[in-house]
Amino acid sequence: MDLPPPIESQPFKAYDEFFAPLRADILRLVAERGLHLEKYYHEAPCWSLLFRHPKGGVAKVEVTKKEDGRVGVSGVWWKDDFDDGTRSLMWFEEEAIGHDGPTVSRSAKIMLERILAHPLGAWSKVADGYKSLWHPYGRSFIEDDEKRYPLPKEEKK
Repeated sequence: MDLPPPIESQPFKAYDEFFAPLRADILRLVAERGLHLEKYYHEAPCWSLLFRHPKGGVAKVEVTKKEDGRVGVSGVWWKDDFDDGTRSLMWFEEEAIGHDGPTVSRSAKIMLERILAHPLGAWSKVADGYKSLWHPYGRSFIEDDEKRYPLPKEEKK
């Protein structure tokens, strides 16, 4: 049986190096707004700033390493309907920006505010077919998942 390569040779070291100049500014935003930080979901070069949307559902601002060395900032908000077995999604277009902390933090704040201001029901897509996934686990499966994320704090003026 082959063992996985040592952590030093896995992509996370390169990702950590890429995010190092952005780290302090992103962590400050996460702390100020009470967000949940998730790094490298599915081993992707991305930091996700997750939160429970005040209008329902879960949303995130994604800060992603682009192939050209720039940073992509995008967002998505999703709201699940257990009874219908649907997930309503609103995608917010990615903006490619420079690789410096203040610029990335500013862009992430703007994306966060766009997501929070977006009207409920104005979705990009409504995906169905989730009943068979969710219903065996009961309604709490969806509700508990949503509750594990914090509501964002108001921006200090």
